[in-house]
Order: sequence, then C-alpha cells, then structure tokens
Amino acid sequence: MNERMVMVAMQPRERLREALCERTCDLVRYLDDIESAELKSREITPQGLVRCVHFWRARVNVPAVLAPHFDTPLLEWTGRTEWRASDYESRWVVEPRVMKDSALCEGIMRLAPAMGGKGTRIDLDLAIADVEGPAGFRVIARSILSTHFRKLVSAATRLIEEA
Repeated sequence: MNERMVMVAMQPRERLREALCERTCDLVRYLDDIESAELKSREITPQGLVRCVHFWRARVNVPAVLAPHFDTPLLEWTGRTEWRASDYESRWVVEPRVMKDSALCEGIMRLAPAMGGKGTRIDLDLAIADVEGPAGFRVIARSILSTHFRKLVSAATRLIEEA
C-alpha cells in the first residue's frame, strides 16, 4: 500500500533537514507519545551518503488496567535513514521489533522551498509492507505512521524555534 503525505512547515528547508535528519534524538522532548530515541550508528560512505540507525521506544498511552497487556516489542522499532548532505531527499525505513528485522514501511522524504524560502514543503512517499494479520492492520499502521510523521515535523519546527 502506498501513501503520500504533504505538509508545509514555516522553517527554511536547510534547518528542517538538519532537525529531522541530524538531530532526530533531540525531537523526543517534543513527542509526548515517545519515551526515547537513541542513535545506534552513524556513518558516511565514501560516496557521501550519511546513514543513521535509531532505536525508538513509544510510551504506553492506554488506561493503567490495559498497560500490562502491551508487549515491549510492540512499542519499539528501528528507524534507518540515509541522505546526502548536499541533497534535500532522504530515505527512511521503519522496522518494528515485533516484525523481527522486517520493514513495516519505506519512505522517501523530499524537502522543497515554499513561501519564498521562508517555509518548506515536505513530501513523504511511503510504501507500507503487506503484512499478514487482521484486515485493518494496514489501515491502523498507515494512521500511526501518518500521525507520527506529522508529529516529527511539528517537533522539528519547535526545536528550530527554540534554538
């Protein structure tokens, strides 16, 4: 299933790219549903491709009586990103721990100037994997991914504003 999301943020694309790609772990303080994000690795290939691996953990936002029924693997995932420092396109892969090193989705994010350079148009093209399970799983996954992406952009904007 493919999904396309478009947003506009009132920040220059250079600063937005830095916040979303280089300062990912700093975004956690603005994300009330995320407990932590940890940079596991960062490398720059000889071709200039920057590759990062982050480990994410969500908070359980359910009534206390339901919290014990949520397994840790449901709340953790690895995010892999790669981009070139001279480009405004990045590739994202999300691998939930519960899926045992399989990708739930892959995405391409493109940043383009908007509003005379005062803002940025963010295009995200997501390919969500065909996962076995209930028919509504992909719809729920799409909703979660869409919401998380919007929250990441909002968090990046707040991080830039407070700098």
